[in-house]
Amino acid sequence: GKFQEHENQLQELRRNVFGDTNAQGLFNYFKKMQSENSSFFFSTQVDSKNCVSNAVWVDARARMAYTYFGDAVYFDTTYSQNENMLPFAAFTGVNHHGDTVVFGCALILDRTESSYGWIFETWLTAMDNRLPFSFTTDEGKGIAAAVAKVFPQCFHRLCRWRILSRCKKRLTDVCTRFPGLHDELKRCVNGCDTVAVFDMFWGSILDKYGLRDDNWLQSLYEIRDKWVPAYLTSSFFAELSLTHRGETVSRFYRNNFSSRVSLNTFISRFDQYIDSLYASEAQKDITSFSPEQFPKTDTVLEKQARSIYTRAAFETFQLELVEAMQHYAVKVQDGSYMKYYVERGGDPPTRHTVFYNVAEKKAWCECCRFAFSAILCRHVLSVFLVAGVIMLPEPCITKRWTKKAKTGPELFGLNVGNGSGSADTVVSRYNDLVRDAIKCAEKGAVSAGAFRVAKEVLHKAFMEIRGLGEKLNKDALHSASSR
Repeated sequence: GKFQEHENQLQELRRNVFGDTNAQGLFNYFKKMQSENSSFFFSTQVDSKNCVSNAVWVDARARMAYTYFGDAVYFDTTYSQNENMLPFAAFTGVNHHGDTVVFGCALILDRTESSYGWIFETWLTAMDNRLPFSFTTDEGKGIAAAVAKVFPQCFHRLCRWRILSRCKKRLTDVCTRFPGLHDELKRCVNGCDTVAVFDMFWGSILDKYGLRDDNWLQSLYEIRDKWVPAYLTSSFFAELSLTHRGETVSRFYRNNFSSRVSLNTFISRFDQYIDSLYASEAQKDITSFSPEQFPKTDTVLEKQARSIYTRAAFETFQLELVEAMQHYAVKVQDGSYMKYYVERGGDPPTRHTVFYNVAEKKAWCECCRFAFSAILCRHVLSVFLVAGVIMLPEPCITKRWTKKAKTGPELFGLNVGNGSGSADTVVSRYNDLVRDAIKCAEKGAVSAGAFRVAKEVLHKAFMEIRGLGEKLNKDALHSASSR
């Protein structure tokens, strides 16, 4: 029956992924990684015949990166688009330079709700049960149900890029007849920053191309609060630009795998890809701004932003500030919460309402870009210019986009499960030390001189700790024998 059919599919997929070795190669890789780094985490799920059905693995660097940038997580399942792909998924996020970081990997042979549930729970355990604010996935009943179970407090978003890329497939004949349709949909989804404007634009597209009766577009519209930015006003997604899609794992797939390769080849290439991501992050951490990034305004706001933000975040901020100069803010209500209307040179459709609380130095705009990306929007900046706010108020600066993103306590999100993440356990102490060690490695790799200092200091620390351990052992033996 149905169960047998499912079993046969699984067997077939296993043979495709592992050949005849049934996962031995994967286990060898896990063992090798663990011998090199004891905080390498992996877990496999097996079926009744003791065959691997799913796997999750996370290395020390991924855990470290998660403590800084785990506020918005994307579960990338590009394999479902490409027949030649191994059923491999990655948990990814965005670092302070706006680039991809990888928070862990999974092999998904059995694509059922319970499998996704197991994968999410296992990965969350590796991340000290710290939840992100938002969790973005592809569409799918199984995935959605698993997210609702494992991440009930997170905002679950569907990836709009995957949805938009399906438009071409789902509306082939219309797209062929009207080459402009796809771009118009993209502009409508990414370019409208309020619900009213989006609904109007979407309706006008349906009318223009005679798509009012298209069931698929109708179904997308019904779930618009899950994927259209204008509706996603309640959570953070770490996107610096709405129109530009960052370098993603799917691009790595496209560049590397036109045909099927063995799992070992795939994993070693993926590891190299992750290495290159870290190398590029380290490089960007030490190179500050290039000369062509001259200020475009003579405001203190811009100077300050340039000194605190990374280059990618500053470019976004600069763009908003230049736009703010073209907008005009009018105060329409005074009081502890001042209310402003902001519009671009007398153009009413561009009007946005901004509330500004002077005492708390907090501003809120109906475009909700700040909630979405944690960089102030042009509308709020326009109010600041009018209200004489010279420096960015503390509440308006989000540390994760600054040059100091990787310093100090980096705790975000909620802890699930028992108690806080600072429980005094071997694992939590270990993770804490790994963070410190990685900081030494990052700073020590910058130059030959820094490298020498780091080596010396770490060696000295190691000898001292080892000495302490030996002394404790001796004392324990001594007290045992003198009893």
